[in-house]
Amino acid sequence: MEAKQPAFAIAARRKAIEIKASTHKATTEAEEQSFQAVYAYERVMTLERGRKTRATRQWQMITQARHHRGDGIDREESNREWPATKRS
Repeated sequence: MEAKQPAFAIAARRKAIEIKASTHKATTEAEEQSFQAVYAYERVMTLERGRKTRATRQWQMITQARHHRGDGIDREESNREWPATKRS
């Protein structure tokens, strides 16, 4: 199909990425675009390497950012050091 109708194939791939990204229930437009970018990146890496490639580090960063933003933890509070323990 790509050889006969390249524009249609590109549109189909973009739509597939949009559908995958919509499963994450993004709260902002930027978040939605971030999900789409990660899925597109995964596709590019898969084509370059010849095998399924996940963007694991990017997903970890997104998960961490959503966790810190959503649970009310202030950045200062999350970086605070624990008091030193006494050694006998």
